[in-house]
Amino acid sequence: MADVLQAGVGRATITPPLGTWLCGFGNREHGCDAILDDLYATSLVLATDETAIAIISCDVCGLPTQQVATLRALVTERTGIPAPNILINTSHTHSGPITSASADMSAPELAYTTTLVHAMAGSVEMAQQSLEACRVSHGAGSVTANVNRRVLRDGKVATMGENLGGAIDRTLQLLRIDTVEGEPLAALVHYACHPVVLHPPSHAVSADFVGVARGLFEAASGATMLFLQGACGNINPIGQPGGMDMQERLWGVGSAVGAEALEVYSLNGLHGTLGEIEPLNPVLGAAHETLILDLHTPNDPPPRIRTQTPALRYWTPPLVGENQVEFEVQALRIGDVALVGGAGEVFIELAQAVQERSPFAHTMYLGYTNGDVGYIPTVAAYAEGGYEVESAHFHYYLPAAVAPDSAGRVVDASVALLESLHVS
Repeated sequence: MADVLQAGVGRATITPPLGTWLCGFGNREHGCDAILDDLYATSLVLATDETAIAIISCDVCGLPTQQVATLRALVTERTGIPAPNILINTSHTHSGPITSASADMSAPELAYTTTLVHAMAGSVEMAQQSLEACRVSHGAGSVTANVNRRVLRDGKVATMGENLGGAIDRTLQLLRIDTVEGEPLAALVHYACHPVVLHPPSHAVSADFVGVARGLFEAASGATMLFLQGACGNINPIGQPGGMDMQERLWGVGSAVGAEALEVYSLNGLHGTLGEIEPLNPVLGAAHETLILDLHTPNDPPPRIRTQTPALRYWTPPLVGENQVEFEVQALRIGDVALVGGAGEVFIELAQAVQERSPFAHTMYLGYTNGDVGYIPTVAAYAEGGYEVESAHFHYYLPAAVAPDSAGRVVDASVALLESLHVS
C-alpha cells in the first residue's frame, strides 16, 4: 500500500515593534514609523510514513546562517523533523526588520531577534499538529511583473533600471495542496522579483508586493499561501519607481502576481497558461550540501557605501577564514516537483541553467534560502560591473564579492542534488 501523503499549515505574525530598523536600504535615517501590513512566517509540513519535510516562508529580508542553524535546531527539537529536511525561504522584502542580533541594538530590537526564531519554529509546530491526508497538484502561469534591472551601455552596467532585453523569467509556478475531500489547504507560489516597490523615504513595515498578492489570493481561494522567492538577484519589479505613487505601484505589482496565482490555482485539473494542473505522487525527499565559496579580489568601498554602512551594521557574514564563505544548497522532492535553493541573491540565469538540467518535470529555484551570503552573479557580470559585483558585498560585511567560479559551482551542486533525489 502506498504511503498516504499528509499536509498541515501554520502561521505566526512576526511584525516588529515601531522604531525597529528596517533592512535592505542603507539610506534610511531612522527606524520604522508605521505598519503598512503585518509580516508573517508561514509553514507547510508534508509527511508520509517514512519522511517529513518542512517549508517555511518568511516576510523578512534575510536570515544569517547562524540564525538558520538555531531555528532548525529548535524545529527539530519541537517536531522531530531533521534539520536537512527544513527549508527556510525569505521573501527579501526591503521593508522588513533587521534579523541579526547585535550588541548595539535597542532592547526591543534585540528581543525581537529571539522572538522571531521562536515564532517561526512555532509555525512549523502548528503545521505538524494539523496534519491531515491531502492531495497535491502543480500548475504554472506567466505574469509580466518583473524586469532585469542591469541596464548595459557599451558592455558595462550604466544604471539600475529596466533592461527589457535582459535575462528574465516570468513564470509563476504553484503547488496546490487540498484535503482529500477537495477543500483548500495551502498553495506554494513561486516567482522571482525583488520586493522593492516600497523604498525610502518610506519607513513603513510591509511585505511589499508579496503582501498584496497574498491578501488577494487567500481572500479569494480560501487557501493559505506561502510565497517562495526565486532567483531575483538581478530582477526588480517592472515600472520605474518615479512613474507613479508607491502605493499605486505596490497594488499594481502585487495584484498582478496575486491574480495570476489565482488563475493557476483555479484551473483545478483543466489547463493552464503554460500547462495543465497535474496531480503528483506522494514521494518526498531531501538533500543538501554546504559549499565553500572563494571571495574575489578585495576592493575599497565607495564613499556612498561608507556613509550608509552604519545603518546596515547588524549583518553577520558566514566567513570561513578571511577569504571564503559558506553557501548551503538544499533540494526537496515533492513527487515530480523539486524545490532547490541557495543561500544568496542568485542571478536569474543560474536558476534557468539549473532548471534546464534538472531531471524533474518541474523545478522551482529559490534564492534567499537557509541564509544569505550576498550576490551570486553570472561570470559575465564581473566584466559588466555594477552594484552586485562592485559594492553590494560591503552591505554583507564582506571584503569582496564571491569569486566568478561560484556561479558554476552553485549550478553544478544544485543539479547534483536534484539528480540524487530523482533516483532515490
